[in-house]
Formats: sequence, C-alpha cells, structure tokens
Amino acid sequence: MIQHLYKKAIISMRFLIAITRLNDTTHTLCHFNRTLCHFERSEKSFLPKVQVFFFFLVPFLIMEFASFLSLHAAEVTRETPVVKASKEASPSVVNISTEQRIRIQRNPMDNFFFDFFGMYDPRFHNSEQKTQYLGSGVIIDEKGIILTNEHVISGASSIKIVTMNNQTLNAQIIGAAPAFDLAILKVKETVNVTAIKMGKSSDLMIGETVIAIGNPFGLKHTVTTGVISALGRTIKTSAKVFEDFIQTDAAINPGNSGGPLLNIFGELIGINTAIQQDASGIGFAIPIDKAKRVVADLLQFGKTRPIWVGIKVQELTPSLRYALNFRSNGILVTEIETDSPAEKTKLKMGDIIIGVNGNQITTEENYASIISAMLPGDAIKIDSIQNGKSRTETIKTVEYPIENIEPFIWKKWGLSLFEKRNKVIVKNVRQNSLAESAGMTPGDTIIQMNSEPVHTLKQLYEIILRSRHLSGIVVILEQKGFGYYLTLPL
Repeated sequence: MIQHLYKKAIISMRFLIAITRLNDTTHTLCHFNRTLCHFERSEKSFLPKVQVFFFFLVPFLIMEFASFLSLHAAEVTRETPVVKASKEASPSVVNISTEQRIRIQRNPMDNFFFDFFGMYDPRFHNSEQKTQYLGSGVIIDEKGIILTNEHVISGASSIKIVTMNNQTLNAQIIGAAPAFDLAILKVKETVNVTAIKMGKSSDLMIGETVIAIGNPFGLKHTVTTGVISALGRTIKTSAKVFEDFIQTDAAINPGNSGGPLLNIFGELIGINTAIQQDASGIGFAIPIDKAKRVVADLLQFGKTRPIWVGIKVQELTPSLRYALNFRSNGILVTEIETDSPAEKTKLKMGDIIIGVNGNQITTEENYASIISAMLPGDAIKIDSIQNGKSRTETIKTVEYPIENIEPFIWKKWGLSLFEKRNKVIVKNVRQNSLAESAGMTPGDTIIQMNSEPVHTLKQLYEIILRSRHLSGIVVILEQKGFGYYLTLPL
C-alpha cells in the first residue's frame, strides 16, 4: 500500500514539473526532479528517500482524506442519536396479543321453546365468544421477563408475543398490579432475547427528546419521537386515579400501551400507558423508577405490598359541615392510628384533609384511590385545615404490618376467627359489635370476601389489607347450611 502511494506521489510530481517547464519556471522543480531520479536509482541513501517520500506523500494523503469525507459525510450525519437509539432498543420491544373467552348464557326458556318445536338455533344456546387485544411490551431481563400494562393482559386466557425477528412465543403472567397498571410476563420457551437498557426517571427534563416504540393498530415496531411535555401528571379515570405520569407529545396510539418510552441514549425511562382521547399530541407514560419498584414486588411476591399511612377518614355530611362551619371540599380525619407514620406528624383527629400530592380531595373514595396507588417508601404530601388554619404535612409510607390485621378485626368488627380444614370459621363474636349487628354467630364460615375465595387466615388477612382503603368489604357467609351476603365497614 505504501509503495503504491509512493509511486502515485512521484507521478503527480513529474506531471507538475512538465507543466511548469512550459512556463520556463522549472529551475527549482527540476532540481527536485533530479534528486527524485537519483533517489529512484539509489537504494543506499535511506534518509533522503524517507524525506522526499513524506514531502510528497502528506499533500496527497490530505487530498485523499478530503475526498473520503466528501463521499461519506452525508451517510455519517444521517445516523442521528434517535436513529441509533431506536436501532439498539427495537430488538427488546415485543408485540403482545391476548385472547379472552367470554361465556354467553342464553335464557333457558328460549332453549326449551326452540328444542320443543324442533327449531334448533345455536344462537339461542349457550356459546363462547372470543375477544382479542393487541398491545406492546418490553423485555427487561434476558431470562424472558417482559414488562407491560396490566390492562393489556387483564382477563386473558392466552398470551402470545411476537419479537422483532417474527418469533411467536407463548407467555404467562408472573404478577400484576392493577393499581399501577403494570404487569410482568415470562416467556414459556427457552430462547435468546435482548433486554432493554435501563434508565432512570428521577432526572428527566421538560423539553428533552424522547422516543416511543410500539405496535399502534397492530403496525409492528413503529417509532415516534417527541419531547417531555410535563412531569408529575395525575390521570383520573372512571375507576381510579393514577399518580406521577410523564406527559409527552410523542405519538401514542391504541396498541402502544405497554411499550417503552426511551431517552436519547436508548434507555428505558417509562412505560407508555394512556392517551388523551379528546386531544392529539398528549400521551402519558409511567416513570421507570416507580415501575422498577412495582416490578421488584411482583417478581418477589406476585403482587405489590400494601402501604400504611395511619389516617382514618370519613366524608363531611351536611350536619358536620354546619357544625365545623366548613363549606369547601374535604374529608374529616376520624383517627390517627397508634405507631403509624401519621402519628409522627402534627395531624390529629378533627383535621380536614383538602388535598393529597396536589390533588383536591372531595370524597373518601377519591382519597382511597390516590393512597392505593402508592408504594412503601413513597412520600405523601397532605394538605389540611387544622383549627381554621392551613398546614401541610409530609408522610413517608411503610408496608402495613400483617400482624395488625387480627387485632383490627376484633377492634373494628368484634370478630375472632380460626382456621380448620381449609376453612375460616368464626370463633367468637363480641357483644354490641358490628359483627353481631350483621347477624354473625360462632361457627359461621367465611366463604368469600370481595369476590375472592377464602380458605386460610392468611388469604383473609391479605384481602383485608388490599381493601383497607375501601368503604367496606362484601362477605359471603355460610350459616347453618345457608349462604348470606353482608357488608362489613372498613
């Protein structure tokens, strides 16, 4: 290669000499030419050879390098950070398709009528209907762990994922957290998959570039870009309130749910979740820092751990508003639980809570919805009215101690329970208690709580833990061979 460049340098120099001879200005160049000829003939003088070689080689290399840059500059500048990030992250994004079987029951009298007269029509008999849903997911672990939205896989009887290279795989649910709209899946087959690079959402900046990848309307691996429009958004649905969302103008459409929101380095900073139905350019994502904590709970426990704040509340009735001379929205603090996080603050019974984390509080349900979307260790900012003056307290939540449930059941409902042969049975009922008022007696068996079957005390305690922020819990009770529904207030 060096010999080839050397010969090209000699030819270039001789061409230059030939031109300058025509102008009679060749004295100096001829001198170099004679030296060059001597250099070609001589193989003994090494130093002059090197000097002349580099004298002519350097300009030639500069010209060659400039030519290379001109040819490839356009190609180099086209691979922007967005292109690079999308290319690196795309193998970790999957298409999720779920199937749900719904049993449709017809009126038995319709069946009888058509069967009797020999007019059988399958439309009038029980049938099964299948529904399908498409969404997105992101591989967060090379063991085949996939993070997505809970609403993408809710009620699914079968789940299939399709990778970027068109592999179709079966997946199963490892855990789900409806309160956070997150779920964890695991690929059943043993395959090689690529995990996404994890980022963080604690240092996000409004205006920074973000990238969304997903399967909108079933169109695989669609990439859209935008910026972070806002942070800490609260999203209210008909069912509950979701806290601390990232708002972006990157296009998010049906089918994007569960897919990744990336920063400019291709790192996962959020899970795309929702769109504003009546607007364009407004989408929302769950921050990855919160998602990581939910994932840790789901992988370890299969569910999220319930939190403990230690504040019991009730709604302000017209009579209470009159007595307290309070006309605005809010709820009344009725108890601060002993040894709870709230007890460490200056909140006290009789205070009126008007806001939580910047959200206006109007009802018990509104308050419970916000609190249930918290994790142990989260900080909750409580705005309240105490003795006519506004104040704000910050409470750090902790995991609710399950050992508190048994005394809670006795204190609140007047019940003591025991477990026998895969059943939970009433041992004792306190006089003048809520349980006695509801008609419960020793020997009764608790069959269900809030539509969940109960076979052990641990199951019962966990159901109560998950339901503590509701106004009451629905119980199916077996008493002397008959089943009864009753509601125990919380």
